[in-house]
Amino acid sequence: KPSHPLHNTQPLTQWSDYYAYRGFRLDSPIAILLHWPLTMFYILTTLLPQNYPHADQVIEQPNSFLIHMLGVEKEIEMIPLFKELAYLIPGVSFEIHMIGPDIADTADGKAYDDVDLHVMVHKCAYHEYPGPPPDFIIGFNAGIGAYMPWANTLVTLKELGVPVYFTDYCQYSCECANPPMEHLKLGTATKPMINPFRCPVRKFCEEQLMPWYSNGFIYTLDFNYKSGAGGDADR
Repeated sequence: KPSHPLHNTQPLTQWSDYYAYRGFRLDSPIAILLHWPLTMFYILTTLLPQNYPHADQVIEQPNSFLIHMLGVEKEIEMIPLFKELAYLIPGVSFEIHMIGPDIADTADGKAYDDVDLHVMVHKCAYHEYPGPPPDFIIGFNAGIGAYMPWANTLVTLKELGVPVYFTDYCQYSCECANPPMEHLKLGTATKPMINPFRCPVRKFCEEQLMPWYSNGFIYTLDFNYKSGAGGDADR
């Protein structure tokens, strides 16, 4: 297991590393499911220390680590998979709040508790969520280019000032996050990078021929705090 929470001596940076570490055969289809927690693991252990150096001071504290997951829909069906995050990062108790306006009424308020993993589900837009600020924010396959649903959330994210990451299916979808950010005068989205822990199964899109993969690309938001407002979070 990793020798220190969130800091592997030999980081897992691609599927072959993870498969070897866990003793899986390379022909195992487990990556089709585990791309959700492994994407979060990769961001926390590799990207977060690079993009948010001061975040280490929060992450290295023992006990709990609070995560807000935005725009949640199908992730609710994957809750038990996030136990893998706690396994890979021992010594940290993860508290994940899944938040989104399109969550089914029957799932609202759902709770999941296990060793070092505690999940709560909230049906609401992120800017309406009344809970305390998190240590980290993530939105899977976010589609921020759909400007209107995300506008108030983007403002909230800037005000919070918390490390925030998003994924999307293709590079073009990531780049579509720039127009709403610029229109709201909040800043820009960073250049998307290929996610080494993306789902290995390609999705087909009728609108364009670019390759689509669930959690295919990762980017963060570069907020312009010189203009006055400040923070990070939404949906």
